[in-house]
Amino acid sequence: HGPVMGGLGPDSIRIYIRTNNPVQFTVEYSTNADFNAALSITDSTRIWRDNSIIFSLNGLQPNTTYYFRFAFGGNYDSRKGRFKTPPMTGTPGHFVFAAGSCHETSNMDVFTHIPSHQPDLFIHMGDYTYPSYQLSNNYPADFSEVELAYRRRYEEVNMDTMLFNLPIAYINDDDDGFGPSADGWYKWTGDS
Repeated sequence: HGPVMGGLGPDSIRIYIRTNNPVQFTVEYSTNADFNAALSITDSTRIWRDNSIIFSLNGLQPNTTYYFRFAFGGNYDSRKGRFKTPPMTGTPGHFVFAAGSCHETSNMDVFTHIPSHQPDLFIHMGDYTYPSYQLSNNYPADFSEVELAYRRRYEEVNMDTMLFNLPIAYINDDDDGFGPSADGWYKWTGDS
């Protein structure tokens, strides 16, 4: 699943990926679409984190478009992504944001239209799938269903392609609303 980009700043970005099994990967990133003079980092997904990882690319230039690609076992993934860093804090800039929520539709066609506006960031305002009725009645008490709900988010039709080229900021809503309680158990928090 992924990559899914977030935590975007003038000089850094965070990227999430999940693999079928724990695996080492290399991500190359460059200001050139042909990856001329690319920088790279090597890391691996973690079995204790459901074969996933969130890593950071640091030392980026503000207000700059970057391209990235992954290599697994020395073989490059066929998909390449891109993102644009914002200008330095306090510096004027031009931004395009796309926002939406409750995206369960029959064809998820909205995610093919959002990129046509060339947004710099997608703000998802909640109901990122509806696990409370799409899964069993044990959500979120059964943590395996919480894991399944997160996996489903990254398998949504058309959205996975969009997120390869568009960082996301995500806000929990009622169907996403759970978190650790004082006793360590996850509990439904209701509408936010």
